[in-house]
Amino acid sequence: MPQLTRPVDPTGMPVSVVIGLDSSTMSELQVARQPIQPPVLARGLIDTATNVTAVSSQILHQLGTLPVGRGSTQTAGGGVEVRVFKVSFSIIDPTTSPGSIVVRPELVVQELTTPLPDADVLIGMDLLLECLLVLNGPSGLFTVAC
Repeated sequence: MPQLTRPVDPTGMPVSVVIGLDSSTMSELQVARQPIQPPVLARGLIDTATNVTAVSSQILHQLGTLPVGRGSTQTAGGGVEVRVFKVSFSIIDPTTSPGSIVVRPELVVQELTTPLPDADVLIGMDLLLECLLVLNGPSGLFTVAC
């Protein structure tokens, strides 16, 4: 089981993620001989209070992906309607090769409409429930293994 151990920082539990078009869309574009937008390297934060992984509007726009539906999410300010997208998703370890800890060719994510100062992606319980997550507070480290 691949794993990644990183230090906790003032923003929380940061990881590097790669977001791309979902595998079905890439196959359709390839068959149609259309260009495929390259994936985007982004900063993610593990967020155990988030049920569904959320990706910034900016990244979704950069990929040119279209919404597959609408959903709602609960925030501290109340319920919010959000757009839902299908993407490919990986948590990577940029210090090793190959460095993928989590790879999902297709993952349904919510649009993160409010820009965050320290992250482009909030990694939610939809992915974390498939992984082992260990927070070692006294050492200031966390480990994620999937």
